[in-house]
Amino acid sequence: MAEILVLVKRIGTLFHEVAEISKELANAVDRRDEVSIQMILAMRSEPIEKLRIADRSLREILIDLEDGEEVARIRMILNGAGDAARSEQEKLLAEQAAMNIRAHQRLMELDEAVNRKITKDKSVYNM
Repeated sequence: MAEILVLVKRIGTLFHEVAEISKELANAVDRRDEVSIQMILAMRSEPIEKLRIADRSLREILIDLEDGEEVARIRMILNGAGDAARSEQEKLLAEQAAMNIRAHQRLMELDEAVNRKITKDKSVYNM
């Protein structure tokens, strides 16, 4: 459980890092600063890749766990069902998972806004 909690906290930190870079990207788009946009997009790819790796690691840990009931409960907690938490570690996991879900939602909204600014009426969000 400790390893899962560490990974979920790491994911939260990475969400925050990507969001900060995305805010910089939004500002560069508002300024129409093409050089900054390209540089920021390149900077953003590293923490996004780290997010993918952390998510993959978390999924692999869950696959390797043998207790099916525990895995189901952890998956529920990670998906926002904090009331499924029993132990103190699970409660900590539930708190972090809830923060990650909110951070992910904010990041998706920010990405959508930036995408619309960059692509105008050709945004995938307009389809």
